[in-house]
Amino acid sequence: MPGGLCWAVLLWAVGGLTSAQPAAEEEIIQNLMLLPRKVKLTWQSPTNITDATCAISQVGNFVTEDQPRKDTNLYYCIFENHRLCKGANFTVSVTTRQRSFTKQLFFNNKGREGSAAEDFTCVVYDIKFLNCSWTVGRKAPEDVQYHLYSQASRTDEERECLQYRDNACGIHVGCHYSNLSFFKRYNYFYVNGSSKEAEIQFYDTTSTMLDQIERYNPPRNIEVNCSKSNCLIQWEKTVTTLNPQSHEVAYQLDIQKKGGDIIPQIQRDGESQGTFYHFPSYDERADYSLRIRVGNLRRPDVLWGPWSEPTKFGSGKQAGSPWLVWVPVVFGSLVFALGNLCLWKRFLGTQKFFPRIPRIKDNLNDFPFQSNQIIWEEFKQSPEQCEIESIRSVGE
Repeated sequence: MPGGLCWAVLLWAVGGLTSAQPAAEEEIIQNLMLLPRKVKLTWQSPTNITDATCAISQVGNFVTEDQPRKDTNLYYCIFENHRLCKGANFTVSVTTRQRSFTKQLFFNNKGREGSAAEDFTCVVYDIKFLNCSWTVGRKAPEDVQYHLYSQASRTDEERECLQYRDNACGIHVGCHYSNLSFFKRYNYFYVNGSSKEAEIQFYDTTSTMLDQIERYNPPRNIEVNCSKSNCLIQWEKTVTTLNPQSHEVAYQLDIQKKGGDIIPQIQRDGESQGTFYHFPSYDERADYSLRIRVGNLRRPDVLWGPWSEPTKFGSGKQAGSPWLVWVPVVFGSLVFALGNLCLWKRFLGTQKFFPRIPRIKDNLNDFPFQSNQIIWEEFKQSPEQCEIESIRSVGE
């Protein structure tokens, strides 16, 4: 046989083997499909499989592997705590008695980029209510409309929101749940959109724990008992949905001194359930205002609840300023000194303008002895001894 013909036969044989490889894999791993809402990967295999593995890989995440489960002739894997809005790559590997086979499936979030709901968040409040909110996608068309679905688990049926909140354009941007009975500790949320102009991408979450998104109410029955140097602040333990343990709750106290700076204090739950706090820097003459809020420590960033109503304590009789004390004293002293100076000057002026007149000495009256005084009555004459002169008046 010529050399060229031999090479042609050899290449044909090799080509036949390589082209048969995909055909063989198609026979072992058939109907590979993904249910995005449940993150469930399914496939079928007509032959007996000795070993199988399914895996998911996403940008920025490690590869997660799982052992498939079988339902009659259907194999499936459920990736509970994974979200698909950013896309994912799935891989199925099976082994038979002859060899191993691998098949991949790529999933992309179809739709206009930037049209999905953004800034999605949920919070439990007042023990029994749940609010979820989101914003319209930056590149979503004007006629977009969003719908929210929830699942207690990946295998449960979806429930659509019944009480939407709309923005000024009539687009759903929130949902209110007044009943938490159908929610479990782990929950999943899914927001899709519709539009006549363009296909809308969806937004999904990983498992959301209710006890991590609960915003606690402020404590009640706040009491403050003070001595001259410190205060004991007490309050009632906060009631929560799932009754968290003491180390998962923190109390923050905001103590403001009138005319002074804010004095923030943080008190974590302790053996006494964290329902008291000793405030050492107390001035009984000052006026204080106290607020307390409760924080949820079950999430990386503490979720603080609202502040309580201000509680006033302290006498409010602030110590007077030293100027307020010394100014009256100095002023009074000046007035007293000026008054004395005026009196003294007045006395000197009187002596200058009205000097004392010298008086002649009376030897008789000023003499200290009175026994030698002469009685004037002894020298008077009697009427008979006096000559009487008669005066007659003669008319013309």
